[in-house]
Amino acid sequence: MFKHVYVDLCDTLIKGNTTFMFLDSFFTHNHNRYYWFYRKISSSFIMRAIFKLLFTAKIDLNRRIAIRFLNGYSRSSLKIHVQWMLANNLFIKNKELADVIQLAKNKQIPVTIISASLDFIVEVIASHLSLNYFCSQLVYKNELCQGVIIDDLLFSKNKIFDEIEKDAVSYCFISDNIQDVEILKLCSHGYGVPTLKNEKVFIKNGIEFINYDKLINMIKMDDYERV
Repeated sequence: MFKHVYVDLCDTLIKGNTTFMFLDSFFTHNHNRYYWFYRKISSSFIMRAIFKLLFTAKIDLNRRIAIRFLNGYSRSSLKIHVQWMLANNLFIKNKELADVIQLAKNKQIPVTIISASLDFIVEVIASHLSLNYFCSQLVYKNELCQGVIIDDLLFSKNKIFDEIEKDAVSYCFISDNIQDVEILKLCSHGYGVPTLKNEKVFIKNGIEFINYDKLINMIKMDDYERV
């Protein structure tokens, strides 16, 4: 039985891409016409084709450009807006996974978010849910965001597992990300959250789709066996 649960954030625990959900909401309240102009052109066929091509080379240009618009904003103001989004239910949880997490916590099994989303977003959400976390790190100077990522976990979550988990049997990892396929394959308790985007890739790589009831029963059974 696993001794630690790791969960991805975007489209796994929270429905949607938390980075762009935040950016769209933040720049609705702190209007920036340049951001919205970028959002318009970035959705064009040509730009989407360029982004897709670069993404195959492990370059998420769309996100890099969009994050630049955060340059000059204080870390505290960014965190406050995440808190506002949580208070107004703009981040919708995957209820079934939230139930698994709560049960694991009740059974004293540590739960950690491991996400490529931005540090201030993950920090606030993790604190709200009383979870540990690993995430991508932005550059700050005098607590002002520079709009640049210094440590990106998008294609490198494996380095976290290499550092903290030596036994693939000892942990559970849950993710919807195609980029996490190799981690899910190596993990004895790796579960994919199926979507239209990842279903074929997960099936091809033998990734087991998550069964929430089965996972809950595993946690309950482990507790029973330890009694």
